[in-house]
Amino acid sequence: MQDPKYIDVNGIRTRYYEKGKGAPLILMHGGQFASDGLAEDWEPNFDSLAKSFHVFAVDMLGQGFTGNPTQDKDYVIGSTVKHIIGFLDELGIDSAHLVGHSRGGYTALRLAMENPNRARGVVNVDSASFIQEVNEFYAEAQQKANQYTDPKDRIWHFSRSNSYAGDHITSSWIDAKHAAQQTSNHKEAVQKMEYLGKQFSKDIKERQLECHDWVKEGRLRTPTLITWGYNDPSATWDPVGLKSLDLILPNNPDSQMVVFNKAGHYCYREQPKAFVEAVTGFIQGLK
Repeated sequence: MQDPKYIDVNGIRTRYYEKGKGAPLILMHGGQFASDGLAEDWEPNFDSLAKSFHVFAVDMLGQGFTGNPTQDKDYVIGSTVKHIIGFLDELGIDSAHLVGHSRGGYTALRLAMENPNRARGVVNVDSASFIQEVNEFYAEAQQKANQYTDPKDRIWHFSRSNSYAGDHITSSWIDAKHAAQQTSNHKEAVQKMEYLGKQFSKDIKERQLECHDWVKEGRLRTPTLITWGYNDPSATWDPVGLKSLDLILPNNPDSQMVVFNKAGHYCYREQPKAFVEAVTGFIQGLK
C-alpha cells in the first residue's frame, strides 16, 4: 500500500488508500478510539481486491492517522458510522460495499441498517462488537505484551496473541502501527479514553441490544456475508461466531457465512487468498 491520501470529513482529517476500478468497496479495520488499528491492516488483501473493485481502505475515526472526535460526547461507536457516511459524501460515493473487521464490522452492519441506500453489500469479519461485550482477552493480552520494553515488540506480541500463527505479522505492518502511536492524535485519544472509556462501553452495550432487535425486525435487508476465523481467540467461534450466525442468517435471507480454518481474529490476513475469493465471489454473485 503506497501513497496515502487525506480528506476532510466534517472537520476531521482522514487518511485513506485508494486503488482499482469498478464498484466502490470500503475496508474498515477494527479497534476503537486509541487502539492500534489502521488501514494497513488490509495490506495482504488490498491489491488483490483492487483487481475487481474500486477499493478504499480508511483509517477509522480516532485511529491510525485520522483525527479524533471533536467533542467528548462523540467518543461512542455511533460516531464511526457518521464518519464513514461523511467519508462517502466527501468522495461522492452514493453507495458502496462495506467490509468491516471487528469493531469495523459493527460500523458496517449498523450503517447498513441506518442507511440501507448507502450499502450495496456488507462483509462482517469476526465482529464480537455486534454481538456481545468484549471478554477479558484484550486486557490480559495487553498485560503480557507490556512485559516487553521495546514498543514494536509489544505491538508484535499483542497481535500474535490474537492470531492463529504469526506469519502474517510483517515488519511494515508493525512499523505503521508504531508510527501512528507516536502522533499527537493517538496520545490525545489515549488520554480521552482514560475518562471516557466507561461512556464508550455503556453505549456499545446498549447499541448492541438495539442492533439485535433491529435485525430480528428485518431491518438488515442488505446482502450480508459473515466471515470468521475458526481459531479466533478473542471473538471465539463458540459462542460469538455461532451467535452471529444464529442472529443474522435466519433474519436476512440474503446472508451467508464462511469460516476459515487455521485463522484467528485477523482471518483476512492469515487466509488472504481464501478471504479475497470469498468476498469477491459474494459481491459478484449479487449482480
